[in-house]
Amino acid sequence: MNIDNASAKGEYRRLAAGLTRDRLDVLVARHAIRDRRLATELQVAAGQLKAATRAELRPLDELVNKSRLIPEGDYGWDLHDIVVAVREIIEELRVMVARGPSQDLLETV
Repeated sequence: MNIDNASAKGEYRRLAAGLTRDRLDVLVARHAIRDRRLATELQVAAGQLKAATRAELRPLDELVNKSRLIPEGDYGWDLHDIVVAVREIIEELRVMVARGPSQDLLETV
């Protein structure tokens, strides 16, 4: 769908309103299983997740440290490696940001 976000949001809300509660629950659950960011946002909205702790930020920290080795490592890194690393970091950041800000998140980034 190539329309602005407000229009898309309104359209999706209209479509969701036409579904039964059970159908909507199944649809959200099925997509949350495949989409970590959606799963995180769902857990935050339900009050099950708070801002990430230092331990929970460890995977993001490891991604950042791993990406620092790209230009310096012995391996012949190419542009694809850099793109993959950046995408992984961005996705992990999006998941952590969805959980809310924390001092640990700011220090990790």
